[in-house]
Amino acid sequence: MRLLARAGAIFDRALELPVLVAGFMLSFMLILLVVDVTLRKFFNSPIKWQLEVNEILLLFISLLPAAWLLKGDRHVKMDMLTRRVKPEIEALLGILNSVVGAAVFGVLFWYGIQVTLDHWQRGMFQPSTLQIPNAAVLWIIPVVSLLMFVQFLRRICAYLVMWRAREK
Repeated sequence: MRLLARAGAIFDRALELPVLVAGFMLSFMLILLVVDVTLRKFFNSPIKWQLEVNEILLLFISLLPAAWLLKGDRHVKMDMLTRRVKPEIEALLGILNSVVGAAVFGVLFWYGIQVTLDHWQRGMFQPSTLQIPNAAVLWIIPVVSLLMFVQFLRRICAYLVMWRAREK
């Protein structure tokens, strides 16, 4: 049990890194956008690849903090029903929700790996200014899906503890 608690603490700390990376990406995106607008307005010379990079950054910025948000229950949720039920029913609904979430992200992880490897092996790329390989963008999906899968499993365990404590 102590080993599991230690692994959980390490995982919690590891979830902070993607949040920091997303913050730096957001800052870079802002700077890039300001520079592009300035160059376009005053020198009629925009950065041709700015839109493409910002599209990819938007994907990364929205996915990277997802598991951290789930860990702290900071995500958007509809709790109109769960606020009106007994705590043990709320725990059961949390278990059900987390089982569905773990299943969804388990499938996303599995297929995300398959699609990313397929695109990498076939050398597929985006036909655009930078011609970025698809795998360089797609790898984030299985990585974040794995983090979400693990976090949903941890939520299942937490809700089980809550449910058992309420039953007694």
